[in-house]
Amino acid sequence: MIRRPPRSTPSNSSAASDVYKRQGQKDGHNHQQESAPINLDEKTLSLIDLKYEKVGLGNIDIYIDAPGKIIANENKVAHVGPVIPARISNVYVNLGDRVKKGDVLVLLESIELGKRRADYDRAIAKLELAEINYKRKKKLFDENIVSEKSLLESELEKKNAEIDLNYSKKMLLLTGLFESEIDDPSLKKGSIYGCTFHLHSPIDGVIIERNAMKGQKVGQSDCLFEVADLSKVWVEADIYEKDLTRIKIEQKIKIKVSAYPGEIFYGDIFYIGHTLNEATRTIKIRTEVDNKNLKLKPGMFATIEIITGVRENVVVIPKSAVLEDENIKIVFVKEGNDFHRHIVKVGAETDDIVEIIEGLNPGDLVVTRGNYQLKSREMMGKVDAHAGHTH
Repeated sequence: MIRRPPRSTPSNSSAASDVYKRQGQKDGHNHQQESAPINLDEKTLSLIDLKYEKVGLGNIDIYIDAPGKIIANENKVAHVGPVIPARISNVYVNLGDRVKKGDVLVLLESIELGKRRADYDRAIAKLELAEINYKRKKKLFDENIVSEKSLLESELEKKNAEIDLNYSKKMLLLTGLFESEIDDPSLKKGSIYGCTFHLHSPIDGVIIERNAMKGQKVGQSDCLFEVADLSKVWVEADIYEKDLTRIKIEQKIKIKVSAYPGEIFYGDIFYIGHTLNEATRTIKIRTEVDNKNLKLKPGMFATIEIITGVRENVVVIPKSAVLEDENIKIVFVKEGNDFHRHIVKVGAETDDIVEIIEGLNPGDLVVTRGNYQLKSREMMGKVDAHAGHTH
């Protein structure tokens, strides 16, 4: 069903009212009472506490509604795991914890890291020796004791040592070490120096998946943690082929989830798929939604409403004024001291208002609270009238 939310507050218009009345006369519709009027005394009126509202004109947005699903923003999700074989020594975070970029998640021990550290230490020693040798050769060259070729060879040896050191340092950084941790003297204490390292969170976010336990052996294919920044989430929905011409990038949408009835979230379409699902004849769209309070959880089902147009100057009344009665829609209209039952034909509706196609005119006074009691009184009157018949 297509529903349409209001754009503006309903207002009375005599010109539009005349048009509406002429249309009603043209269609042969009778806006008079459709059953015996209900008359209430002052005491009953005060007990029921009736509320009325004038029928007015307003604008209603036209929109497509579709089922959707909340998913994490794929650009703000990080999988954290080792790039070398290791064993978990300690775990510092739990599922659901909020973390900042750089926070330590887990401590690991690795023989492979020990080898890389040894390579790094050897590269440092090799460079130090190469620099000493180069300085010595440079001095001898300046004194015409060694040839230029000998000097160039020592310079090449020094550059190769620098390359080896840079490479071994990068291999350590790839394991997850910070640069400050590589040469930190405090980390050189202990029998397992060179074999331990931390994994850090690469982004601000929430731990939405944890696959790490103390003592567990892990490898480079293992994802120990999934960290997601949920301050903005995506809503993914399937739109029918027939509605494709009515949607576009940056189109406004409303999102509703059953967990928060009555609350509406807003977003803009940023993606429209390029391939059609041949089985369902639908295409996927995605919308980004602000979620700073983290109310929207990935996996939640949602209903989206894509605003595609607007209908202006239509007759609208509060939705609370419309009642169901044996598959027809009715309202109660106050006329003087009486209340009359009107059958109405409705069009677009929202959570708050409904469009009236037939059955009312702008300016009519409809009952918006207490109408259930009026319906009960009407039914009682019918029963009493029927009881008075003799067969």
